[in-house]
Amino acid sequence: MKRKLLKPKQILVPGEYSIGSNEMLHKYFEIFNEGHGKDLLPIIVARSDTITPESREAELQKRIRHIGGWYHMYGYQYYNKEDKDSKIEQVVLAYRRFDKIRKEASHYLLDGNHRAIAATLTNNLVHALELQCDQDVVDINTMVASGELPNFNRRERSLTELVLGFEGYILDHLDNFMTVKERVDKLVSRRELPEYMVKRYLKGLRCTSNYH
Repeated sequence: MKRKLLKPKQILVPGEYSIGSNEMLHKYFEIFNEGHGKDLLPIIVARSDTITPESREAELQKRIRHIGGWYHMYGYQYYNKEDKDSKIEQVVLAYRRFDKIRKEASHYLLDGNHRAIAATLTNNLVHALELQCDQDVVDINTMVASGELPNFNRRERSLTELVLGFEGYILDHLDNFMTVKERVDKLVSRRELPEYMVKRYLKGLRCTSNYH
């Protein structure tokens, strides 16, 4: 594992607009706003280039193989090649689009959603632990078991499985795939955050040039 200090625009997330617990976000926001964000546990990330092009292509082919053209209706079975070809084209295009977005940032957010958002809202850099090998995944789970970390809700036991699981989820929610910075900007523009957080974020943007 390696400690990193990242800009919000360097971290990619599944950008659903629901932020979960407002109470937890408020707690972390106050801590960052008072200048104590570095005292919190770092978020957990993995590099977005962890998976080799060959492995990612193999995953694409696996998805294509699972696209079926066989259908059952009224007791009869038939094959719809046109529909299958259309679905394959959609999957291929999604992979190409995903790969383009992936290359725009260096890391995936695996754990620490509220901390990443709170750091961004208060115009701070994000403290992170970068997983670099399979042993790091084992160590993270050991830290959770010993109470050093509160949780890490992933079942995968290798870094490759972990990142492929993340990417698989993203491919099914591609319209919401964005950086932490983009996600916060959308939350702010839609006024889906408390007004005091919005004001703090916008004020900080006007004052902080190195943050972008």
